[in-house]
Amino acid sequence: MTRILPVDTVSFDGREVTLLDQTLLPAQQVRLTVRTAAQMHEAIGMLRVRGAPAIRNAPKRVPLSA
Repeated sequence: MTRILPVDTVSFDGREVTLLDQTLLPAQQVRLTVRTAAQMHEAIGMLRVRGAPAIRNAPKRVPLSA
């Protein structure tokens, strides 16, 4: 039986958001660091992360600059 472990796809450390790049799954687990609104927009637009978790976690907690 295959055991599935939880994976944190979006995290925030108080200064920046870290996203799991979902375009590279399942071959690789690469994390992206997002510091600006433009970077978040690109990540969501290129489907690197599902938009809902990124939108839910980023704007309220980090002042993303343009």
